[in-house]
Amino acid sequence: MNKWYLVKENWSDTESITAKYGKRYNGLGGDFWPGGIEYGKFILNEFEQIEKAKTYIEIKHNGFIRHECVTTNLELATAYLNSSNVKEKKAILIQVQYAFDALRADVDGYDFGNPVGGYSVIETEIIAKDSKEIIDMYLNEFCLFDSIELMRRFLSILENAVRRGECEELDSYVPVAIKKLA
Repeated sequence: MNKWYLVKENWSDTESITAKYGKRYNGLGGDFWPGGIEYGKFILNEFEQIEKAKTYIEIKHNGFIRHECVTTNLELATAYLNSSNVKEKKAILIQVQYAFDALRADVDGYDFGNPVGGYSVIETEIIAKDSKEIIDMYLNEFCLFDSIELMRRFLSILENAVRRGECEELDSYVPVAIKKLA
């Protein structure tokens, strides 16, 4: 059971829409770190430690096998969250794992998107629509799907939108379970 960690910040539009409904989005979408070469205030040595500690995990979904390079060291992810580069932001630390490997009691909910962060169906197809009715119908207090079944129901609705070209192709994304740690 692979678990990995993302330090991320929501985009301002996502923050303002979810705050309007008394929620905060804890899913895959937004800016995530470390996601590339980041100099700035973050000490290069710490960045190199995180990069060296990244691990390739294997995710099998819909008959495909994906290999993703992720941070699996919670201690390093926490240190990065507490670094001066990130402290200036409204960052959170989330634990992510393939949805079908997770025990429901151990997660805040489910998302569907890029497993290494940056894209989420919830963010682009639910939150961005800014509809209280849809948000209340599909999302829990963490702005995540409360169950895999609810996620599947929403994705089946999106299939028609994909065929009409009204929604991004979903084949490269996977269902994940998420727990906010900090």
